[in-house]
Amino acid sequence: MSPLRLGVIGLAGIGQAHLFAAKTLAQYELAAVCDIAEAPREKVARDFDVPGFDDAGALYAEANLDAVVIATPRRPTATCSWVRSTPDSTSARSPSYR
Repeated sequence: MSPLRLGVIGLAGIGQAHLFAAKTLAQYELAAVCDIAEAPREKVARDFDVPGFDDAGALYAEANLDAVVIATPRRPTATCSWVRSTPDSTSARSPSYR
């Protein structure tokens, strides 16, 4: 079975743990990262040799991912969507927070 292509949104705090896991566990392939802060986004993208995005929508549209970890503070997370695409279907849902 091929590794799950993973994107990580939010590269500080808990996002760092997800980056480490995605690079060290054989069942995952870190395929793209996203953060609104330019310096950490560019550094992580360069260090892990993956594309870096400043917009979650662009990450979903362009990175050909199987799964996305959203590791942002609560408020920005509410604006991110979860997307899973297969050759025969696409589904999306947005988390709702109160």
